[in-house]
Amino acid sequence: MSDNKTETGTEFVQRWQENAKHLEAHGLYDPADEHSSCGVGMIAAIDGTPNRRVVEMGIDALKKLWHRHRSCRRRRPPPGATVS
Repeated sequence: MSDNKTETGTEFVQRWQENAKHLEAHGLYDPADEHSSCGVGMIAAIDGTPNRRVVEMGIDALKKLWHRHRSCRRRRPPPGATVS
């Protein structure tokens, strides 16, 4: 997908399904592992260099976990949600 194109929901789902099939074929994904957790996210600089933008993106990702925060009724990051 090009950075200049907005992806539709249907396109996203189709791409996700294609990626899942590819990962499953290579032993990197098992649909049986899908259950009621909200998942895992990772943001990193692939060159390994400390980068403020990576930290900012990590904080933005944590903000998107509002459903975890609300369920525990805390003013701290959700359990298991960290930036390291």
